[in-house]
Amino acid sequence: TTGNIDLTSKVTGVLPQANGGTGYTTLPKWWAAGNANNNVANSTNDAFETFVFPAETVDTANAYNTSTGKYTAPQTGYYYTNAKVLVQGLNANAAYYADIGIFANNAQVLRETWTENAYARAVTLSVQGIVYATQGQDIDVRVRFQNVANQVVYAATTTAYFQGYLIP
Repeated sequence: TTGNIDLTSKVTGVLPQANGGTGYTTLPKWWAAGNANNNVANSTNDAFETFVFPAETVDTANAYNTSTGKYTAPQTGYYYTNAKVLVQGLNANAAYYADIGIFANNAQVLRETWTENAYARAVTLSVQGIVYATQGQDIDVRVRFQNVANQVVYAATTTAYFQGYLIP
């Protein structure tokens, strides 16, 4: 048999603005990176500190702040996030461990730990995963050095970035 299908009943979700709805026509997404002159000294032992990525490449919702390193969720939902930094110790005779974490509303949501004694070797830290944030909540990347203070985080464009997008 043939018949008409009612597309207006039992439909959920956000209709794009291009179709007369109130939703986003482009889902919020961002890509922020370091720059070649942005080596950031981190001298706090065993405390997470927000890592600021000063170079913004993409930000469809104008929600990433290059001064604070925080992405403010423009709408409630699940965000895929991904971050990477390069760290190196200053002291060849002192071991260190390092963590990278993604925080939402000042609460740690994701974390990756480098557990090998790195001494003065450069180590790439990365973390990725899904973060839930309500509209107006901040999402940011934080780095922590365990056991040894006065480490250095390198933020060159090719080695450091923070990116994400709202999952439709």
